[in-house]
Amino acid sequence: GTDPEAGIITTATQDTLYVTEAGTIQLGPFVSGTEVDVTILNDANSLCNVYSGTIVNPLCPEPVECPGDAIMETYCYTASDSRAWAYELQGTTGTLRLTFDRGTIESAAYDRIYIFDGPDNTFPILWSNDDLYPAVGGDPTGFDQQATGNLGPEGSAILSAIGNYFSVDVSASGQNLYMEMTSDGSVQCGNGTYDEWEWQVYCINCTTPQATVNIVEDCFQRQYSAEVIVTDAGGDAGLMLTNSLQGDTIMDAMVGVYTFGPYSVDSLSYLQVTNQDYVQCRQTFDTLTFASDSCVIVSCGSDNYDHCYMNDEDRWYTYQAAEDYPITIGFLQGQMLTGDRIVLYNGRDGNAPVLYTGNNGGNLTGFALNSANLTNTITLRIQSNDAGSCEDGQVLNELRWAVQCGAVGLEEINSNGFAVYPNPTEGLLRIELGTKVTGALQFRVMDMSGRTVLDQPLMMNGGSTNVVDMGGLQSGQYLVQLITPDRVMTERVQVVR
Repeated sequence: GTDPEAGIITTATQDTLYVTEAGTIQLGPFVSGTEVDVTILNDANSLCNVYSGTIVNPLCPEPVECPGDAIMETYCYTASDSRAWAYELQGTTGTLRLTFDRGTIESAAYDRIYIFDGPDNTFPILWSNDDLYPAVGGDPTGFDQQATGNLGPEGSAILSAIGNYFSVDVSASGQNLYMEMTSDGSVQCGNGTYDEWEWQVYCINCTTPQATVNIVEDCFQRQYSAEVIVTDAGGDAGLMLTNSLQGDTIMDAMVGVYTFGPYSVDSLSYLQVTNQDYVQCRQTFDTLTFASDSCVIVSCGSDNYDHCYMNDEDRWYTYQAAEDYPITIGFLQGQMLTGDRIVLYNGRDGNAPVLYTGNNGGNLTGFALNSANLTNTITLRIQSNDAGSCEDGQVLNELRWAVQCGAVGLEEINSNGFAVYPNPTEGLLRIELGTKVTGALQFRVMDMSGRTVLDQPLMMNGGSTNVVDMGGLQSGQYLVQLITPDRVMTERVQVVR
């Protein structure tokens, strides 16, 4: 231009470089990722200055081979920290992926991490802890303090007691990934309660295995199992199935159904299906559990149950009144051997106060107890040893009991009601009348839509027993009614094939 000696300055240094002729001038070197503004100065007139605007030389990316081993990275961030990482896929096949195995970061109000889908921070954000919790009250710095959490999968933390897990696992749409972080001057890694960051960057060039998971409930044993149903192994390599929260592993799995457990109710499971030859090729699932509340039977029936108890058994039933009345368990019959017993808890599990423990001298017929708590809940536990049981024929009378709302005794249950068993039934249903039920009887069965599917008279007197064949009905739930001139009594019965 018109300046015989133009000056060149940058925001990265204190020096001025003077030039007297046109040509190519090299400035630097500058640390990768450093923002630099370059200005060419005209001493005589600043209106003739030339500005570059802010320019950045991105990090030189670390190459990721495909196929090849994963790049394993660790970093323990410090106070007032600022750091960036860049990766580039080598080759045209496969997908570039970044997965955190462990690490803790403070709330995005103070410390932030961003992962970009490209070679620098001008590309779209794939993941950021900024996005996890929105600003409070419109203040862009007012993030929910509970956003502090762990970057790895559920259960990965070692030092951190924080319950939030972000499970960072991202894939690039192209050949590059770029990650950067900043922190304030307070809490950071190295304080004894935050886990160091551990992550891996790798190329996926295998087919991800395909599977689903299913909870198998067992309320009687207060437990559940987790089924993994593998529908596509993703290749010839065997699969490793893991439940990392329970510490169980199944190796060399292929297409099929695999079972983990049993585990106690309310415990957590975290399942993964992983290619044994290429561990980054995997499928993970959300945390699974089976809530104990799901086992509570809510009714104000008169509901009847029977059970031929086995050796070494530990079986549970929990009942809650559907209305605001105490709930009653009354035994219609039942023999138990020495060393076998029932336990009745005044609540919904074994942590509730014990109302009764024992076998009533070996014969439970006529034994009844009511709940005595605000939730109107009672739990029955049946326990046996290995010295004999109903199942092996040493006990002749199986356990049979009725559950009903209201603080009533067994005499009232027996005399005014009726019992049906076994329930569920495979076809033959025994009907037992209370001693005070008399008169002509009509037996009627309706499906759950209200349609009558069986209707016949019964020749019975109070205190007698009759048998009805329901073998012609399909499997399902039915309402069984006994109709007398002055009342209608209804029970729910399940037919099982």
